Amino acid sequence: MSNDGELKEAFDLAVELVKQCNEIVLEGYRTASKRVDVKGKHWDLVTEYDQRVEEVLIAGIRARFPHHKFCAEESAAASGEKLVLGSAPTWIIDPIDGTVNFVRGIQFTCISVALAVNGERRLLLVRAVRRR
Repeated sequence: MSNDGELKEAFDLAVELVKQCNEIVLEGYRTASKRVDVKGKHWDLVTEYDQRVEEVLIAGIRARFPHHKFCAEESAAASGEKLVLGSAPTWIIDPIDGTVNFVRGIQFTCISVALAVNGERRLLLVRAVRRR
């Protein structure tokens, strides 16, 4: 991420992917029963929709930026991996920010995506999940 053009390209890609993921989350709201697991503490929930959104975001970003790193909430929780931000461009992803609300059918959730370069945030996108 050496210039503003690359940063804009990353932002535009993130916007497009988050729009796609909005539809996945809405599908989850329409589903009566969701598979819900606990990651650690009893309030730290994960659903198949968290995992699907994370997979779509990572796959889409990796296709365009194969050398970027990721710190994604669900895969980091599963692996126990601790990430230290370094010089490499690193995407920080919370696929469904507000999973407890999501599980309860409360439509106060968002999809959060950030990109850090050289350990500093360069972009941040937070989109409230909403119907069209």
